Amino acid sequence: MSNAPPPARRRPTSGTPSSGTGSRAPVRRSTAGAAAARPAKLVVVAGPMEGEEFALSELEYTVGRATDNPICIQDTSVSRKHVTLRKESAGWMVSDMGSGNGTIVNGEPISEETLLANGDVITLGDSELRYEDTANSTAKVQAPTGPR
Repeated sequence: MSNAPPPARRRPTSGTPSSGTGSRAPVRRSTAGAAAARPAKLVVVAGPMEGEEFALSELEYTVGRATDNPICIQDTSVSRKHVTLRKESAGWMVSDMGSGNGTIVNGEPISEETLLANGDVITLGDSELRYEDTANSTAKVQAPTGPR
């Protein structure tokens, strides 16, 4: 087997003007469509399952320690049925399901359904999950006030 690179591909030259430089302009691909096509996800950033990722491609999830949850967090400090994540027109909502240790979003305990923004950290017992939604990353950005 040869370690030589494959031969360079050449474009047909008939009828096409040459720029004279011999190099082509780089192809630019829009990333807007790619970001929109990617579902939101949860990334475990602390706890026994650190590094695990869960894509949020359905409309609703139960998150907890029980193995029958769509998102199972194997951590004894997480309740069997800890939180519900639900997709709404405004974005993803999280609500505590009466868990023993409660649910914290960005350091604040939640008592009602809460809208998540890109980068929010959800704490379930000893586990922390970062919510990532690149398609909806400006959910909680406020418009500037005053003249600029």
